Amino acid sequence: MYEEVAEHALEFIQAKLGKFPYEQIRIVEIPYYQESFYSFPGTIAISEKEGWYADTTGLPEKAYIYHSVASQLMK
Repeated sequence: MYEEVAEHALEFIQAKLGKFPYEQIRIVEIPYYQESFYSFPGTIAISEKEGWYADTTGLPEKAYIYHSVASQLMK
């Protein structure tokens, strides 16, 4: 799910804001007891409590993942 979301978010961001400044994007999982999100150049670190194994068939869950990834890509 996260790979698909990152591709869609990146397409949207590049259409609206221009070329993404990094050659690749890494999405990594961090322990649940840390902050929910960290972002570094080309890398998004997402806590394991943020839906890695969530049932994303529902719109609210899917929207949350899209929002989470897109917002971190734009930092």
